[in-house]
Amino acid sequence: MKRDETAMDVLMQGLKLKMESDAGSFVGSLQEWDDSRLHIVPLTTPPRMPKGAPVQVFFIRGDSLGSFESHYRGVERGPFTTIVLDMPSHLEVKEVKHVLKRGFTGIEANLPVVMEVIPKGHSPKKTVVFRGETIWVGGDSILVAVTGTMPVKTILGVTLPIPEINRTLRIIARVTKVAKQDRTGHLHLSLEGLSVRDRDALLGFVFNRQVDLRRRGLL
Repeated sequence: MKRDETAMDVLMQGLKLKMESDAGSFVGSLQEWDDSRLHIVPLTTPPRMPKGAPVQVFFIRGDSLGSFESHYRGVERGPFTTIVLDMPSHLEVKEVKHVLKRGFTGIEANLPVVMEVIPKGHSPKKTVVFRGETIWVGGDSILVAVTGTMPVKTILGVTLPIPEINRTLRIIARVTKVAKQDRTGHLHLSLEGLSVRDRDALLGFVFNRQVDLRRRGLL
């Protein structure tokens, strides 16, 4: 079921948006708007676009996927660097059926991950490295499948590639919960001391995957 709504019906500060153009795609957060322009803080690296380039914009609203057509108007520098788009006259909102478990702060994703145990204290110890695969990725935590297990409260140096933005995150994590599945351990990891840039990269990845799944009716 589709319906049209005005932009003012759905716009709110912090609304996550996915922009697609002939030059590529990126994810951003709506910062502010007026009667003619949208100002969007990019969460992933935007492609280079000529002024006036058409842009298709997607957003998630409750159980629905919304979209609208716009045009790129440039970049504005200030307290926040923002991408400027035309304000749309209307938006199309399409209700979609949920097939997978709904997750607004995370998404099911299989990414290779390398975890190095950080020993307590300052005494030199042999490095212990685990390789695994994420099951779920969120903005401040991940669930990882790994052969073997490790105690709760273990501190890890985690290397996590984010393919959509061609970037590898290197972050500190703490094991908060361990579940055993046959020979595989499922580790719940809390990501500690995330920089704003790294958190934005994770949120951008999550939202990008959510939009793609909603467009296919799988979320």
